[in-house]
Amino acid sequence: MEEIVLATLMAIICVLITERSIAVPNSLYTVNHEVLMPDSHNYIVLELTINGPPDDLLVFIGDGGTESKVFLTREQIASRKGKARFNFGNDIPAKFYQVTIKKSDITKIEGDVVYKGRIDFRGGSVEIVEVSVMKKWLIEETYARLHNSGDLPIKIDHVMTYSDEGEQEWSTPVTIDYGEYEDVIVSHKKERGRDMRIYAYSNNKVVAKFEGKVE
Repeated sequence: MEEIVLATLMAIICVLITERSIAVPNSLYTVNHEVLMPDSHNYIVLELTINGPPDDLLVFIGDGGTESKVFLTREQIASRKGKARFNFGNDIPAKFYQVTIKKSDITKIEGDVVYKGRIDFRGGSVEIVEVSVMKKWLIEETYARLHNSGDLPIKIDHVMTYSDEGEQEWSTPVTIDYGEYEDVIVSHKKERGRDMRIYAYSNNKVVAKFEGKVE
């Protein structure tokens, strides 16, 4: 009986030691991240830059549901070109990601955990900063200028406008990168001085609105 109890305690101790080792509190590696969106706006990329001792590494990233991995060579880490890119396609990245780095070799076998961390995002945050008449493509029309002050891109699916002339829907989707401005047409007419209400929708939710006169 004493042998069984002792074996059980040893097993628990081993599990606790393993869990503590995975935490990697004093990791020699650092991870910087950046969200990239090419000019075409056709896809979104999360780029991780890994710095630390040169070694072959496997970089894992997951959002709690799916997980992807990238292999980096010791030469890439040594030359400070240790960049792992994860392509999200047309999907907006999740609000958080778990990042795990493990030692590896040329066979891409998984070794010891050398880094474990989390990336948190606030998400896209859009506001309609101005509604005015602008001349684009040689024609004066009315546009709403949208600004994304968040830290992730956001996709605007459609815009609804209301005025004394009725209701109109503009359904040309547009993706606005973080920190960027985008002009979205809300009327083919010059609506200067007219009162309008404008609502921008993303995933069937109003994410920005405007009520006032067109400049």
